[in-house]
Amino acid sequence: MKKILCWGVFITFFVSSYAQVEHYDTKSKLKYCMSIEEMERKSEIGQHFISTLPPQEPILTIAEFHPMQAVLVRYPLGIPVELI
Repeated sequence: MKKILCWGVFITFFVSSYAQVEHYDTKSKLKYCMSIEEMERKSEIGQHFISTLPPQEPILTIAEFHPMQAVLVRYPLGIPVELI
């Protein structure tokens, strides 16, 4: 029993220490220069920009336990709709 417990602790420690390592995906790195297709479409940048008025005061940063007006839920979550 002690042997199984020791192996369980060792495996848990190993897995948790490996979870702290940052893994970088080299394929999804941002490029530092525009591609040929982007250069050809450079004139479209800001073409559909619509200026809006600044927000009215007071501007609040929402705290964790502030009363809320709405919730955005992404579905499917793997839980029943009735629970949401």
